[in-house]
Amino acid sequence: MRQEGKKLSAAMISLGAVCESALPFVRSVALARMISPEQFGLAITIALAAGVSELVTDIGIGTSAMRQGERGQDHNVLPTLHTILLVRSAAIGLILALGGIPLAPLFGAPEAASSFSMLGLAAFIRGFHHLEPARVLRDFVYGPDAITTAVGHVVWSAVTVAAAFVLDDYRCMLLGITAGAIAYVLTTHLLSRERWRLGWDWEVAREALAYGAPLVPNGIALAVAGMGDRFLIGSFLGVTQMAYYSASSTAAFMPRFVVMKMLGAVTLPTFLRFGREGIVTSRLIDYYGLALSGISSVYSVTFLCFGGWAIGLVFGAGYQPDQTLVSAIAVSVYMKYFTSLPTLPALVFGQTKLVLTVTVLSSLSLVCGCIAVLISPHLPSLVVGIALGEFMTVLWSVTVCIKIYGLSRRLAWFGVLFPLCAGLVAHQVSMSVPTGALESRIQIYLAVLATLAIGYAAVWKLSQLPWLAEYIRIMRSAPKATVQENAF
Repeated sequence: MRQEGKKLSAAMISLGAVCESALPFVRSVALARMISPEQFGLAITIALAAGVSELVTDIGIGTSAMRQGERGQDHNVLPTLHTILLVRSAAIGLILALGGIPLAPLFGAPEAASSFSMLGLAAFIRGFHHLEPARVLRDFVYGPDAITTAVGHVVWSAVTVAAAFVLDDYRCMLLGITAGAIAYVLTTHLLSRERWRLGWDWEVAREALAYGAPLVPNGIALAVAGMGDRFLIGSFLGVTQMAYYSASSTAAFMPRFVVMKMLGAVTLPTFLRFGREGIVTSRLIDYYGLALSGISSVYSVTFLCFGGWAIGLVFGAGYQPDQTLVSAIAVSVYMKYFTSLPTLPALVFGQTKLVLTVTVLSSLSLVCGCIAVLISPHLPSLVVGIALGEFMTVLWSVTVCIKIYGLSRRLAWFGVLFPLCAGLVAHQVSMSVPTGALESRIQIYLAVLATLAIGYAAVWKLSQLPWLAEYIRIMRSAPKATVQENAF
């Protein structure tokens, strides 16, 4: 029964993660084939505005419900958190309602001002959702949270696609977001046993706000780092170019979310078991760095060689990018993998300032992209500029991991620079090969993979890392460590 419980928990975690990552991709593919690129770009902009408003005001109310759940009903935990959540959602709704007027002309679409403003209604509706599905996560009950997430995204996607058939324009996204919010709220109430109500407890509120306040600057930095590129493109190059970029970047970045989710699920508990000193002496940090390098290099080279062909196949021939844009996005996604190098150990060992620093530095890469697009107002120029800024963040992140976590210097710099050089060579060769010439591209791809394999085998040997079987034996025999919390 314990084994069946683990399988059920894994299935529920996967359900929420898959719906949260795959359905936005499905929506994008459907809309790209149903409405014009300009309307598709506006629809993506509306979705981004909704996402940014949630992210920059995220104060971790769901996490507070999980953390304070042990106090029970006597302390008015959920009613107090419901009150804070509703006030937050009302504030978001008001900001979006007023902000829609200047936001739409910023993207050259003043006719969409009312739709941007109507996003405030969806934000306000979400404020009525029940927090019990979040609270029961503390007891490893994943079902309610996974189901509510899945239902919200399924309804959002279904209504958006259905409305696109009728309206044939960007307003389908607004209807989908609103319907998804209503479905999410209703599902949380249906799956909760405690009655939803408002209340107030100063102790509960004080702890929740003290916990959530530091998350606001990190949320702002995450919004800038994760979505700022689209706002730059919409502002400087227009919503049509943003539609083309969204098709390419969604195909590149969506699988990365799933990969990092799975890698974190394995790495976080292992770091917890070994402790900060243990990950150095056992060389676990070296394995993590090498694994991140290998995954990111294979992923980015695969996209570099076949991304253009795959995007044209899935989104339609009109969205097929040229090789320069594909290669620039491939380098950017490679850099995004490596900027997360210190994030997982920092989260484990309580170094939240380091997490915030990484996020802020990543967001500053948009400055390089802004300068690049001012010099050369073309989509590949902006992506190359962003990738250059991200490369600077990677250099800093690797240096920090060497200094703080004992990452092997030789292995670290090889893991960053060698795959990057191999990718740049692959780009030069691929420029002379048509996108549809799959046989030639497969040959390039296999040659690059062979080069990477030889390089990784050589650095593994030179670094004297134990082979996998021996390392698994070391991991199983390691005593559980006490997690250290260190300020950065």
